[in-house]
Amino acid sequence: MAWWLCYLVCIPLSPWVLLRGRRLRETIPDLPEAPGDRAGVFGDGPVETTIVSLGESPIAGVGLLDQQENLLPQLARRLTEVEGAQVRWQILG
Repeated sequence: MAWWLCYLVCIPLSPWVLLRGRRLRETIPDLPEAPGDRAGVFGDGPVETTIVSLGESPIAGVGLLDQQENLLPQLARRLTEVEGAQVRWQILG
């Protein structure tokens, strides 16, 4: 497809796309982050592994009931079970 054909289609549609985008932003609910600890330690003994997670809403636990349901605490718990080591975790999202 020629590059000029894209401009011919996109430019006339841009006001409609902008209005739809604004309406979509107004209708999407703003969900809170999950309550609970954002850092912790699983296992006994000296710290052998530290996991830090950076990110947006999935890392912050948006939509979860508690931070313990989040991916990082579950990963740290599983590493402790499998490896038998102490795992320190922290969420920065």
